[in-house]
Amino acid sequence: MIKIFTPQVNNIHEIQTLAQETWLHTYINIISRDQIEYMLNAFYNTELIEEQMSNSHHHFIALQENKQLLAYAHAIEQENSMKLSKLYVHPTQHNKGFGKILLQAIEKKCLLLQKNILELCVNKFNPAKHFYESQGFFVVREEDFPIGEYWMNDYVMEKII
Repeated sequence: MIKIFTPQVNNIHEIQTLAQETWLHTYINIISRDQIEYMLNAFYNTELIEEQMSNSHHHFIALQENKQLLAYAHAIEQENSMKLSKLYVHPTQHNKGFGKILLQAIEKKCLLLQKNILELCVNKFNPAKHFYESQGFFVVREEDFPIGEYWMNDYVMEKII
């Protein structure tokens, strides 16, 4: 049975594992393994996730089946919008509608918070761009983000809610 829930501190290890498996699957042919490891350490360290979970402007939602975390999303309130920071579905669970379920939950949160724009960044070579386009997002600009000694070459996408 599929369960949608708000992850807590006790779910951090599962989130970290899901992020690692998803990043390795998605990015191994796009960026170097060193960059993947650097970014996982930067964005998925326990202290940072705990801090984000305790901040009322950060919103987490997850999906599990048989107590196994299969997907999660993290969005951040901004002044007039929400930023979808992360939306990960385990690679073995693609094309089952889980990403769409989480995206719809984030969009509902946007409406509750009276935010009418949902934005995100996606690597220019990440096939997830096509998923976001199918869900009504459109590219508003290209942007290169420095992360330590590395760069992420992204599309910034938006969806009007």
